[in-house]
Amino acid sequence: MRRVCATWAGRRGTRRQDLFASDLASPAPIRLDVSSLTSTHPSKTARPTVIFGPDVSVPVEPLATLWRHRKLVTRFARNDAIGRYRGSALGLTWSFLNPLLMLGVFTIVFSTVFRGARFGGDGLPDRPAVLLIFCGMTVFGVFTEVLTRAPTMILAHPNYVKKVVFPLEILPLALVGSALFHATVGLLILAVGTILLGQPLSWTVLLLPLVLIPLAFFSAGIGWFFASLGVFARDLGHVVGVISQALFFLTPVVFPFQAILDNAPLVASILEWNPLKIAVDEARMVLVWGQLPNFTSLGVFFVLSVVTAWFGFAWFQKTRRGFADVL
Repeated sequence: MRRVCATWAGRRGTRRQDLFASDLASPAPIRLDVSSLTSTHPSKTARPTVIFGPDVSVPVEPLATLWRHRKLVTRFARNDAIGRYRGSALGLTWSFLNPLLMLGVFTIVFSTVFRGARFGGDGLPDRPAVLLIFCGMTVFGVFTEVLTRAPTMILAHPNYVKKVVFPLEILPLALVGSALFHATVGLLILAVGTILLGQPLSWTVLLLPLVLIPLAFFSAGIGWFFASLGVFARDLGHVVGVISQALFFLTPVVFPFQAILDNAPLVASILEWNPLKIAVDEARMVLVWGQLPNFTSLGVFFVLSVVTAWFGFAWFQKTRRGFADVL
């Protein structure tokens, strides 16, 4: 009889250990709802409710995720920025040399081939086209880097999905952080180049975070969506390059928007709905032209960015349970 009891107790203990191990193998953190434990009906057996992952119904959950895993996001973003130049002789110095060389090439081209090109108008002071184009490409580069790399972000880390308990939602955030780092370096070089070209640098450069913060939210939402979609649709990694090129020409990066407004009003009315146009225009406004931004446009862009971030985060959390079955 004692042997039977011991065997039964051993099986129960093993079963509990198996259940505990299966809970730990869940791809998302587990939260326990203890409200059901304080049942007012003693005749009914109270059972706790187990909820997997963050509560996506809370609008501020993407921001809470960033704060909760801020150290891990910072570490992954730093590793991504440094790992890009791993094995090269100059290492991280290339993050400064690349935008510096690009600014030099633009200066030579627009001072010889496109001499006298200006993006002024509508009461704005004339500025060299090289500064405006470089500013637009740097700001647009934050979004396009997240867009092109997000579909392969989860595919590049299959062990984080299958073998360990890891907050997968931070991977697109780390990608946004790495893109912002390179954009910040490029904008600092742009500020130095503005002074070297004899152009004034206004105090409005301090308002640049008002443009970059909504851009970061918008890019994170797109990153979450495409990172999840790229797991199930492997061909997406080949399509995003075409999408990026199309958005590049749909955003006034290398051409003045006024030219489109004068020659093709219908096309201009469509481009007005491009949120990246707001980011590029307002970054030029505060950094190159030295003017106050359009706070109404920034407000619309911020609301749209928050909605995009929440939608992308909710999509990622709803579909992440199927990652292990596909990888």
